[in-house]
Amino acid sequence: MILRTLLVSSLFLLFFFTTQASYAQSTELFAHEVTRDSYGVLRAFGDAEVQYQKEKLQAEQLEYDPYTKQLKANDDVVVHSSGLKIHAQRLDMNTQTKIGSLFDTRILMAENRQIKSKEVQRLNNDQYKALDVDFTTCPDASGAWHIRASEAKLDQKEKTLTLKHARFEFYNVPILYTPYWQHPLQRSSGLLTPFIADSVRRGFELSLPYYLAISPTWDATFTPHWISKHGLKTGVEWRHISSVGHEQLFIESIRDRILNKRRSMIKGNMQWRTPFDTQLQLHGHYLDDIHYLADFSDNIQEITRPYLQSRASLSGQQSWLDWQLWAQHQQDLSTPSNKQTLQIIPRLESNMHGNALLFRWQVKHQSTRFQRQQGTDGLRMVLNPSLTLPWEPMHGVFSTLEVGSQYVAYQLKNGVPIQNKAIRADRFSWENRMVLARISQNKHWRHTWEPVLRYDRVRAPDQQNLVNFDSSNQQLSMNQLLNPNHFSGYDRVEDVNRFSMLLGSRIQYKSDTSQLSRELIQLKVGFSYDFSRKIIDPKLQKPQISPLSSILGTAIMHPFDTVSLVTDGQYDHQQGRWAKMQAALYWNPTWVQQSLLYRFTDARFSGQETRSLQWQASLQLNSRWRVGSSILYDITTQQTQQAEASLRYMHPCWQIQFDTYRIHRPSGTATQAGDTGMRFQLEFKGLGTFGS
Repeated sequence: MILRTLLVSSLFLLFFFTTQASYAQSTELFAHEVTRDSYGVLRAFGDAEVQYQKEKLQAEQLEYDPYTKQLKANDDVVVHSSGLKIHAQRLDMNTQTKIGSLFDTRILMAENRQIKSKEVQRLNNDQYKALDVDFTTCPDASGAWHIRASEAKLDQKEKTLTLKHARFEFYNVPILYTPYWQHPLQRSSGLLTPFIADSVRRGFELSLPYYLAISPTWDATFTPHWISKHGLKTGVEWRHISSVGHEQLFIESIRDRILNKRRSMIKGNMQWRTPFDTQLQLHGHYLDDIHYLADFSDNIQEITRPYLQSRASLSGQQSWLDWQLWAQHQQDLSTPSNKQTLQIIPRLESNMHGNALLFRWQVKHQSTRFQRQQGTDGLRMVLNPSLTLPWEPMHGVFSTLEVGSQYVAYQLKNGVPIQNKAIRADRFSWENRMVLARISQNKHWRHTWEPVLRYDRVRAPDQQNLVNFDSSNQQLSMNQLLNPNHFSGYDRVEDVNRFSMLLGSRIQYKSDTSQLSRELIQLKVGFSYDFSRKIIDPKLQKPQISPLSSILGTAIMHPFDTVSLVTDGQYDHQQGRWAKMQAALYWNPTWVQQSLLYRFTDARFSGQETRSLQWQASLQLNSRWRVGSSILYDITTQQTQQAEASLRYMHPCWQIQFDTYRIHRPSGTATQAGDTGMRFQLEFKGLGTFGS
């Protein structure tokens, strides 16, 4: 019966509207029952639906006059129009002019925006006028906050919502009144939420950013920032995006009344996709005062940063060749003069690789121009060809044989004549890996032994009188154990006749054979035995008394699903003591996250003894309340380096957070070695953030 009614209604409407305008030709009506009176007025009942142009109307009852083009709807009216979904109890609208009214209305928009109104007047295709308005972007049905206004105008073309005589209410308590409030429905120019903070070193802070939507691909932010102890700091940030990539530039400056001089920072980023599958990247960061970050940054890692790096690179990748051309400028923040800081201007790196028969060949190349105003600079070229033969003699056994050479040539300039020097080091390595596994009869337990045996022979000349641009002797670690050269950079090549061993073991368990196994214990022990013990540079290498290195160990245990214990260290068997140790305990049930970390380094290992204890905890009291704290304590100096406590409430509509902190940072121009302060942040979902 319904199908028959739909068919008859469609044929009737098709015949009736053939003489109408093009607008009427696209109108379709669906309903359980359709009637027409003697005046030509159509009435539809039961899940009625009208589709006209790009809009759709649904209601329980519809009435349409084809002569006056007046459309009326009652009971559960839903209008779909240009990204809006409008619910109403009653509608009266002219389908030709699109002018009409909706009553007891709720307008739903993107990003949880919604408007409730007693009456909404549709002015044209793009504009609506609402009376007695309740607006919120709160996703929660309870609506913790609202903006109530006597009148609102929604402009879909300009993407704005303008409210008159608006008051902001939080849990129905009026907080703020304004005669005019404009809420953008897309990015647009205007004031952003303010920043407020207070601390011992900088005093009271207040900033009020202004956002500029210059064009669809350009925007900017201007930020005046008042710091009571230093003065007014201003910052400008420009951003641009296109099909090629994006760029960003940030400039900040302050006339510091403490030092009575201007201090500035500039920072920028750029990333472009360039022709021939290449990529161009630029990153710049420069200060005209080495204490700028220590005085004005809120990031603890930036405060203690020893260098700033600016870098530009052009890179490409093919099936047989990877290459990169880049330059880097460093700013030493530990000294007022940057003349002795080494710069890379520029460096070309390439890696050619491929397969030939059973072998894999590889040729690495690097050419670097080192430059500085004071000290040795010049050109360094590195060529590193190698030939690798992978082999699997039996299941679970993997063997790799590699031969190669490293050639390093220099063209140095000390301000007078040019000197040419070069070194060559030939190397041979053989690495064998095995995985020996045993599975219990019930298939619940799995135990593996994973030994790695490696032999390295590198013949390198004496290099104590050779220039050193970027090499240092790295401390022995699990990551360095199987590396034939324990020097960083290319200026030093270690002479070795070394045998290395790494033994690993795992115990895994699963209660159900259909599930994934859980790793209960993972152990690693490693050491090396160097028959050569040849010193190629006494300034960088300490004499190795015993051919046997320190013993490295790592243990990771998961006795329970929520508990993990991780320890690693280095044991000096010659002196019978630990040279380095780290232990961490993690407890992470669903309602709490907690970690305790202990670090120790012996003075004879690194030149200075360090001991520290770090504790972090985050406790979820319920679905909305969370508290957290962290402490970093230096046991050697008996001083707390950093302590912080936070309280956070998370509501679907809004959230608030309080933080108190104490940071020991003696760097910068302030006389206080520590900084104590409090942060506060209040965020309304979809509306903005207030605080710091």
